[in-house]
Amino acid sequence: MDITREKLQQWVVQNKDKKIIVLEWATGVGKTRAAIKLQESLTPNNTFLLVNEIAHKQNWEEEYQELGTSLKKTNTLVECYASLKNYENTEWDLIILDEAHHISEARLEVLKTIKVKNIIVLSATLESDLRYKLICETFGDYRGTNDLYHSAVPLHKAIEYKILPEPDIYLIPLELDKINRTETIQESRGEAAKRVKVRCTYEDMWKYKKDKQNYPNMTLTIVCTPFQKNMYYDNQISYYKDLYMTNQSPHIYNKWMRLGNERKKFLGELKTNSVHILLRHLHKKRLICFCTSIEQADTLGAKQAIHSKNKNNKEILDLFQKKKIDSLFCIGMLTEGQNLKDIDAGIIIQLDGKERPFTQKHGEVSPLHL
Repeated sequence: MDITREKLQQWVVQNKDKKIIVLEWATGVGKTRAAIKLQESLTPNNTFLLVNEIAHKQNWEEEYQELGTSLKKTNTLVECYASLKNYENTEWDLIILDEAHHISEARLEVLKTIKVKNIIVLSATLESDLRYKLICETFGDYRGTNDLYHSAVPLHKAIEYKILPEPDIYLIPLELDKINRTETIQESRGEAAKRVKVRCTYEDMWKYKKDKQNYPNMTLTIVCTPFQKNMYYDNQISYYKDLYMTNQSPHIYNKWMRLGNERKKFLGELKTNSVHILLRHLHKKRLICFCTSIEQADTLGAKQAIHSKNKNNKEILDLFQKKKIDSLFCIGMLTEGQNLKDIDAGIIIQLDGKERPFTQKHGEVSPLHL
C-alpha cells in the first residue's frame, strides 16, 4: 500500500476519538494540514493553538484559508509559547501544540493547570524525554490506553514513502588557510587605563603573555592565519571545558559557551567568498541560504536577507512566495513553521551539532551543504 500525505491525514482523522494525538512527522510531510483536518472533524467549540514565533501565526492562517476556512471561523486563538503563562487554569475543547519541542519545563507546569478535552502535539524532532512528559505526566498517563494515537514519520521514512524527494547532497570541502595572516586575536590584561598596545605574530604571542613583569597592563593583538586562529579557539575551549568540569562555575561555563559560539561564527564567515562563487552557479535556481551571522546574510543577500535586525522580513518573504525574487538569506529563521514554495536548492553554510536543525532545513529545501 502506498503511503501518501493524504493517507496519513486520513489515519489521523480516523483516530479522532483519541484524547491525545502525537504527530512526529518530518518537516514538509503535512503536520499542520493534518491538525486542521482533525480539528474540522472534532468540531470543538474553541481551540487554543500554541506556536513558537509570531511569524508562524500567519503561516497557520494561510493553511486554514487553503482549506476554505480560517482561524476566526474555527474559533481558534493563536498565541506564542512565551505567552502561555497568561493562560493558567483555562479550559479548552482542543489544544494544538505546534513545534512542541520548544516546550520548556516551566511551560509544562502551566499546561498541567489547563483543562482540555483533546490535545494535538506536532513536532518533527520531539526528544524522547519531552514526549514522555507530554504523554505520561502533563495531561495524564496514556501509556497502554486507547486514548493515545502516536504517528512517527522521520525524514528517512518520508523519503522512502516518496512523500519528500530524495535529496542530492553535495559536500564541498574547504581547508583553513595556513599561509596568509588575515586574522587577528586580541587579549587584554591589567588596568585598562595603563594598558600598552602590543602587536605580534601567533608564534611570538607567548613571549608577551608570559612577561607579566614588563607587560603587566597590555592589549595584545595577535596576527595569525585562519588555521592558527581556529587552533587558538580549540585550545581555549578545551581549557575552559576542563576547568568547568573541575569547579562547575557558571562564569567558566559561560566563557566556554561564548568561545564555542565565537568559533562557530568565525568558521562560518570564512566561507563567505566560497558561497559567492557557488551562488553564481545557482543564479537561475530558487534557493535558500542558511547563513552563520547577520553580517554574512547581509553581505550575501543584501535586500533579500531575513534576520532579527531587518524590519522588512515579511515583505521579503512575500516577494519570495510570489516569485518576484528567487533567493532568501536567513539565520535560522526559516528552519521551521514556514510553508515555502518551489524550492530548487539550499545552501547550509554550517551544520549544527544536533540532528534537529538539519532535519528542519531539509524539509524546506533539497539541500546543498557547503
